[in-house]
Amino acid sequence: MFQISTTFQSLSITLVALALVRISNACHAGSRNRRSTDTVTSQVGETSSMRSFFVNCLRTKVGDIWDWETVVDFSVLDSEWYKNTARLCSPETNQDSAECWTQRLQVYISPDSLLGSPATSCIVEYAAGNSTTSAIGRKKRQTDFTARRCTTYYANARTTRLYNTCTTDNVVLPSDRRRMDFASLTQFVAEDTLCTAELNDCGQDNKETITAGDTSVPSWPFLLEAIVSPASPVQNAVVSCNRIFPTNRNNEARCAQWQNWGSCPANCAAGSRTRSRVCPGDFRGRTSQSTICSANRAGCGNSFLNSYLFYRIFGIFFG
Repeated sequence: MFQISTTFQSLSITLVALALVRISNACHAGSRNRRSTDTVTSQVGETSSMRSFFVNCLRTKVGDIWDWETVVDFSVLDSEWYKNTARLCSPETNQDSAECWTQRLQVYISPDSLLGSPATSCIVEYAAGNSTTSAIGRKKRQTDFTARRCTTYYANARTTRLYNTCTTDNVVLPSDRRRMDFASLTQFVAEDTLCTAELNDCGQDNKETITAGDTSVPSWPFLLEAIVSPASPVQNAVVSCNRIFPTNRNNEARCAQWQNWGSCPANCAAGSRTRSRVCPGDFRGRTSQSTICSANRAGCGNSFLNSYLFYRIFGIFFG
């Protein structure tokens, strides 16, 4: 984020912090997140010390309300917000300052969120090179806010638990990424983030992503989908799991009737046949189907009796 000179002392502190984070992660319950065998990504290493600072800073100022490693990692490594902010508040634009980054929080953190002030303080402290010294204690989340945009999050609801299990089981993380606690992530997204026009799928032309098109369906899964960067390994899991919610995007009634099945191979060989249907471009479902054609299907019978060789032999003896 900010340009900090590299010295032997800061390198030592970073290595110690990383070791402590790894020890801390070992105390968590075993994760079901899958790991890819791809090479590690440079962004993970480049932002390691910065992410560790914000994890510790937010934990000190706010308390252990979430898995802060997951919230910070997602915000830095997976969100469209960080990618856009890093481009705007960069040394190349002469805007790599605490003021620039705190202003950019306004397009990511909801105005009624409890995280705005602590996050701003952490940014200022990081820019100044200071560690967090004003511990406020381990607070519990306040509950005096009765209205939070249009998003309601029920942590113990069956659908919420199903969704968090789905994303946990389906995400495939690079080998250098920490485990992700989707229960913490989805609650953070639902209660504390915004979906502004500069983010993916949050423009005026695509309200479906945030409204879900159905008031009985929570909007936070689609808010998460809109915030996550298309390049993030989290995106595929989120998009896949969002299909469990019945929305206008996967409503079968929007599609035309299935067309007739195509023909099987004329030579009675094994193969397949397909059929398709016409659906809107944003439909999230199957638009084609295929089925296996058996070599012994009706009209084919014994393949030898239907072969050219059979008729040649028959002609020799009976022709």
